This record gives sequence, structure tokens and C-alpha cells, in this order.
Amino acid sequence: MKRQLFILLTPLFFLLGEEITIKGKTINQIDGAPIAGVNIIIQGTDRGAASKLDGSFEINKKSQHAILTISYPLLNNNVNHQR
Repeated sequence: MKRQLFILLTPLFFLLGEEITIKGKTINQIDGAPIAGVNIIIQGTDRGAASKLDGSFEINKKSQHAILTISYPLLNNNVNHQR
């Protein structure tokens, strides 16, 4: 069975110092269960995070624009999400 990956992104913009925090949760689109171990990386940087057991992740960065590359070892493809 092919697992579908759905990412909820909640960008939080902290204007002081132009640092932002990208928070999100990786969940199974079929039943809403959290997915741990999903790799989320800001494209073109070495910044990223892996989702925790509850599916949550958090990445801090300096710019408001980012393309996230999401990969999961059990899936054969990567997903890009631009914000």
C-alpha cells in the first residue's frame, strides 16, 4: 500500500532580526496519523529537521522565502513545497 504524505505548515514570522520559524506536522492523508522520521530541508541550505514521533517539526531561518524539500525513506519520491 502506498502511503500518502500530507504536510501542515504554519509559518510564524518573527519580524525582529528577520528570523522566522517554520513549524509543521507531517500526517498520513488517509487517517490523519502522525508520521515520524520525515526529513524536511530548506532547499539550497543545510538547514532542516526530521519530524518527531508526533509528526511535528520546526526549522528556524533568516529569510521569509523558502522551498522545502520533504523526503521520507519509505516513499520513492521527494515533495517540494514553496512558501
